[in-house]
Amino acid sequence: MRVLVIGGGASGMVAALNANKGGHSVTVLESSERIGQKILQTGNGKCNLTNADLSLKHYHGLRDEEASRALVASVFGRFSREDVLAFFQELGLETKTRDGYYYPASEQASAVLSILLSALEHAGVSVVCGVTITGIRQENHVFTVQTPDHIYEAERVILCCGSRAGRKENLSDGYELAKSLSHTVVDPLPALVKIKSDEKIFRALAGIRVGGRVTLYDENNLALGSDTGEIQLSAYGLSGIPTMQVSHLASAALHNRKKISAELDLLPDLTIEACQEMLSKRKERLSYQKAETFLIGLFHKNLGITLIKQAGIPLQAAVASIGNDQIETLARLIKHWRLPVVATGTFQDAQVCAGGVPVAEVKDTLESRLTDGLYFAGEILDVHGDCGGYNLQWAFSSGLLAGSLE
Repeated sequence: MRVLVIGGGASGMVAALNANKGGHSVTVLESSERIGQKILQTGNGKCNLTNADLSLKHYHGLRDEEASRALVASVFGRFSREDVLAFFQELGLETKTRDGYYYPASEQASAVLSILLSALEHAGVSVVCGVTITGIRQENHVFTVQTPDHIYEAERVILCCGSRAGRKENLSDGYELAKSLSHTVVDPLPALVKIKSDEKIFRALAGIRVGGRVTLYDENNLALGSDTGEIQLSAYGLSGIPTMQVSHLASAALHNRKKISAELDLLPDLTIEACQEMLSKRKERLSYQKAETFLIGLFHKNLGITLIKQAGIPLQAAVASIGNDQIETLARLIKHWRLPVVATGTFQDAQVCAGGVPVAEVKDTLESRLTDGLYFAGEILDVHGDCGGYNLQWAFSSGLLAGSLE
């Protein structure tokens, strides 16, 4: 049987190899000049393949999170982490773990891409790059894919076109192909991306990293989500893993024209009472200092100065003169620093996208419920994961399942 895999990313390459293993004639069509290039950017060039903790809380969907997680559970039930690792070991890739994160033993993303390319070549899978698809249709159970230079025909098509993440915002070929084959698309939004604020104070904080918790709140003071880790402060606002983990919630809220804010807890291991007590004791010990140095040794100097200013304490005031009410204000600021959120980064800034083809429109096999013989894998579906290997695990597992062509 002839199989066309549209999209040569992580899910597409794996789907092509599994379809070939099933005895099918497989062709991969890729719009870029080379396949698999996004793999080289994952895990800071080390390629975080998967994670020891694959609990469903790490996966999300825009339209129906419960349904998206149910599909993830079903797919992982068929092709688990162990199945994915075994698949790569068969191709020659050994792995290692560090703090629950799985990497190639060489810690080189290029190794993952290299073995996939070698496997595709060895299997005789045809790979055509630089392809612009101008149309796709199905007639008498045969798909016809039109390009400016060629017409491809196949009995099965696997859409693995990825998303707009890391690309120019006007690129939406995968979504348009899905629509032309009777599917709908949940508006894609940037995820795993920075969050922007219009607070001018950030200009003095650019480059500072601080451990803490980021919590997003909507206009009704409802907490949308939070995450803890190393927060990166920049001239535009917030970045770092905890920021990116909740960024899809910011994208969705802003898309729905809601006003939102980000609250920073800079000492998440302390209660506000404990924080206030710590600052009071610090005042006793450092009474000889000026206020501008009061928080040095606790926070980065510029961050400390910003907090002092925000608390309304004159920088040149003696620490001994700081009142109990000012200590209380400073403690509250350290624990509950609210900042307006005006935007997220663009699609080009994002690591993945939220949204895509609704999971209700595919079967547990990842075959379309609307067009027989059409399959989906990877990020084109309304499923995305947190940082930490979750998106590659989804790409590989869904690619293996879609390539099974059940």
